Amino acid sequence: GVKFPYVVYRRLEGKYRANMAGDSNWKNGDIEIAVIARNYLTAQNVSDNIRLALSGLAGDFTLGAKTLTVSRFIIESDKDEYVGPVEGQDQGFHIVTAIYNYSITLQTPTLN
Repeated sequence: GVKFPYVVYRRLEGKYRANMAGDSNWKNGDIEIAVIARNYLTAQNVSDNIRLALSGLAGDFTLGAKTLTVSRFIIESDKDEYVGPVEGQDQGFHIVTAIYNYSITLQTPTLN
């Protein structure tokens, strides 16, 4: 069976931005993070901890051989929902979902 709580990440959208000279290596987009738990308090607490860890995230990060600069990572919206029992022993569950917006600058790739 499924172990609660659990977290689901989904990338909603990412857009590369260009300037008059072409590619600017700047990208912004949205991600969704949903926390699913058997009770509302657990879902909200886990979601709050994620929000605190991500709020104001900025700086340089290395991913393999690439470096990216995060200039903005903020929460845009959130919502709570309850999915009731479907049948038998099912208990239902609570979902707390948050949408985050990010802005990053990617390292310019080089060809060998």
